[in-house]
Amino acid sequence: MKSLVEKLLIQTNRNNIQSLLQLMELHGYYTARCSRHHRFVGGSMQHSLEVLLYALENNTYNIPTDSLILTCLLHDLCNIHGFHEIRRHGSRSVRLITQIAGVPLTTEESSAILWHMHGSHEIDKLPDDFAQTTQSPLWKLLRKADGYSAKYSSTPFEITQRINQLL
Repeated sequence: MKSLVEKLLIQTNRNNIQSLLQLMELHGYYTARCSRHHRFVGGSMQHSLEVLLYALENNTYNIPTDSLILTCLLHDLCNIHGFHEIRRHGSRSVRLITQIAGVPLTTEESSAILWHMHGSHEIDKLPDDFAQTTQSPLWKLLRKADGYSAKYSSTPFEITQRINQLL
């Protein structure tokens, strides 16, 4: 599954992807666990791939594939080791992607990741930002996919096969 994540991120052709991949490798992205579900070694990566699979299969909005790959695979980047001085789940993921690794995100991608948990804990943002984000097709799809994966888990083989068939 690690090679699939790397291949997908590279194919987005965003600047500084190699820096992001190094960050992910050095700080345990591929072995990180989710805190509430997928609590096994590598669970965060498997969850992120499940989120991507759901998003790819249900992309009725015609969201560009690179946006889906980045937001789905990196929405929980904050589960890596270290960097806990950066508070708040969504904020930490966005900062790791854009400021630490230097990978540019669109405003819609950043907002979708920032607010993917409804943003109630992101108290430093204005409520208008959240209300505007909830109109975003990318945010809507990420939220739905994230919730789906938290409840229903697939096997690594099935996830890999289905993503490869779609792309």
